[in-house]
Amino acid sequence: MIRRLRHRLLPITARLRGDRERGDANVEFVIIFPLFAFMIFAILIGGIYYDAGNATQAAANVAVNEARAYGATADQGEQAAEDFIASNAKNLHDTTVTVNRSATEVTVTVTARTNSIFETLFNSVITRTAVAPVERWVD
Repeated sequence: MIRRLRHRLLPITARLRGDRERGDANVEFVIIFPLFAFMIFAILIGGIYYDAGNATQAAANVAVNEARAYGATADQGEQAAEDFIASNAKNLHDTTVTVNRSATEVTVTVTARTNSIFETLFNSVITRTAVAPVERWVD
C-alpha cells in the first residue's frame, strides 16, 4: 500500500529515471577533470612567467639606477644587474644584460630565459628594458 502511494506521489520523471543514471558522476568527472587540469596549468604557467617578468624588470631597474649615477660606467650597471639576478632571481637562466650609456641617457636591456612546463608551446624568453637620464653636474 505504501509502495503504491509513493509510486503515485513521485513525479513521472523520477519514476522513469530510476536506477538508469547510476555512474553519472564518473562520466562528469571524465569530462570536467581535463578542463580543471588545464586551468591549473594555465595558472601555474602564468604565475611563472609573471614572476620572471617582474624579476627581469627589477634587474633592469637596478642596472639603470647604478649606471645613471654621476661618474658611473656601463660596466657598473651590468655588474649590478648580474649581482641582483644571482641573489634574487634564481628562476632566470641564460641572462644577458646590455647597458648603453650615452652622455644624456642610459638604456638597459635584460634578456633571460625562465623555467617553463611546456618549453615548446610557450616562449620562455623574457626581455625587459629600462631607460633613465644620466645624472650630470650643471652649472
